[in-house]
Amino acid sequence: GHAEYPLLLATALSERVRAKKPLGRVPNPPYTPLLASVSVDYAARTRICVDDGRTQPRQQLFHLHPFGHAELRPIRAGNPYALLPRYDTDGNLFIGINGGASGEALTLLFDLNEETNQQSAFESPSVTWYYLNAQGWQRLPAMNIVLDTSNGFICSGVVTLILPEDLDRQSSMMPAGRAWLRVGANERLDALPRLRSVHANVIRARRRVDAGAQFPEELPPDSRWRTAGSVPGIAALVQLRGSQRGAPQESRRGFLTRISERLNHKARAVNAWDYERLVLERFPEVFKVKCFEGLVPAEFDPEAEAQPRPGRVLVVVVPAAGEGENLAYRRPMLDVQQLQRIRDYIRQLAASFVSIEVRNPLYERVQVRCKAKFLDDTNAGFYVRKLNRDVSDFLCPWIPFGYQARFGWMISREAVEGFIRSRDYVEQVTDFSMLHIAEDGADRYTLADTVSRGSSTAQSHRIRWRYPWSLAVPMERHFIEAMRGVEPIEPEPAGIGELDIGGTFIIGGTH
Repeated sequence: GHAEYPLLLATALSERVRAKKPLGRVPNPPYTPLLASVSVDYAARTRICVDDGRTQPRQQLFHLHPFGHAELRPIRAGNPYALLPRYDTDGNLFIGINGGASGEALTLLFDLNEETNQQSAFESPSVTWYYLNAQGWQRLPAMNIVLDTSNGFICSGVVTLILPEDLDRQSSMMPAGRAWLRVGANERLDALPRLRSVHANVIRARRRVDAGAQFPEELPPDSRWRTAGSVPGIAALVQLRGSQRGAPQESRRGFLTRISERLNHKARAVNAWDYERLVLERFPEVFKVKCFEGLVPAEFDPEAEAQPRPGRVLVVVVPAAGEGENLAYRRPMLDVQQLQRIRDYIRQLAASFVSIEVRNPLYERVQVRCKAKFLDDTNAGFYVRKLNRDVSDFLCPWIPFGYQARFGWMISREAVEGFIRSRDYVEQVTDFSMLHIAEDGADRYTLADTVSRGSSTAQSHRIRWRYPWSLAVPMERHFIEAMRGVEPIEPEPAGIGELDIGGTFIIGGTH
């Protein structure tokens, strides 16, 4: 077979060469069968005991963690192992520290996205700090947390810690060579803002303006700094966040206004006027405030009249929208920490039996839909974009000449259509209607059209608030089409093909 074939082939070739004969036929290679499949029936059984030291050296049991593993050593009495690794918290942030010796202070800046979706103040989730030692994750003692200006990670802030003495930098549970910290929380994880970045070696600087000096402008991030003299150990200074504008010296007019209001409310929150003036005086970041007596959002039915709720007060605060581009599309909100500060301040000045809720406003969006004929038909695309921007500015609550920010708002068809007709580049407007999109704060949306079958004339000529604590803002893109003729067109309800996914396309909430 296979063992004899090489010898037979070599012998046949040698004889033909020696006899000087043609090569002719040589022995055929033996048949080699191909294996189709192999099945092996094998069973093994072993027992790994982790409750004593009798485990064989090659018998090991490991827990697999997200960034490493941990061997299960013989357990102590009364402290059994779980089959799978367990964490005390559902949401975790792992922080690796290259430098820093045990017992030294570590200062970290947590830059969080403070554009919250939370509508109202709430009790912040409990956040727990852990550190990694030879026995695994251990709770960081409260005495090691020196400072936390983030108030439990509800806003950007500085956290100062004292590193424990028993840090393990070679643990197999995490990448070796670093000291590891962990921040964990269980409840309301969606309420915590998202993390942008973490920075070490952070200090907070405060500038005091001399009397009579011009009030300084805000310093943007990445402004250049340098020390007055050489400081050992400091290679460079970097400004990570923009400065927070302080308060200029109070003017005489402001002083008289404040004193007059103080004599009126006497630092006590009794009626709606008192609540509003107290908040505006104490918190300069608040642009507008509205107090609703006897009203609670969770108990309000937008389809019916709100029933009075004695002892309940709803305070809606609106921050300033700022300046710059795209001002018309901004929906500013205060972060949870600011809402909590306002709520705690008012509670000190109100009666003890009053239940107070402080929240951001809801923003109900409005989209204008029309066809317009422009004086210059050759550049219709330019004028469509220009009209879109002008309509947004007119509906923007932050621009003085339009619909200003006010609660209990109503937008009439005549006002918006008249504004469009007053543009010097518009010759005619027709097929006019408006869409109204409202959200209840719990990701439930409703869509209303000023043109709907069976609606009365009065309903089709205006849009009004659905929730009394809401403000109207324009959508970024209106449905404006250019036309060449001047014939009037009767508006029709918006069809599915004319709605935008992620904007006006709402199923089950149209009325």
